[in-house]
Amino acid sequence: MAISDRELDSRTAFSLGAIVTELITNSLKHAYDPGGSGTITVSFGVDDAGATLTVADDGKGLPPGSDPTEGDSFGLMIARMMAEQINGVFTLESQGGHGTVGTVAFPL
Repeated sequence: MAISDRELDSRTAFSLGAIVTELITNSLKHAYDPGGSGTITVSFGVDDAGATLTVADDGKGLPPGSDPTEGDSFGLMIARMMAEQINGVFTLESQGGHGTVGTVAFPL
């Protein structure tokens, strides 16, 4: 886990917490075969443009042909809504069968 030290208001912290919870839950449910293992990494960085939260796993990745922006997953819909509440942009990308990366970039 790589986390920059930064104070956040409660609304932003709540939104980020909900996003992290959803992405870790999705990784645990979908990224690995039953009984399998892997690594989930959470990072938070700050730069002049704002902040970026990333949750990545090294699992199977998204199913071929799936479009995470079109999915009807309730959890991903919540993640997108939480990102919008903090004026952020949520993306979810498959790493070609080598994991999935969810990112929220937002202004501070």
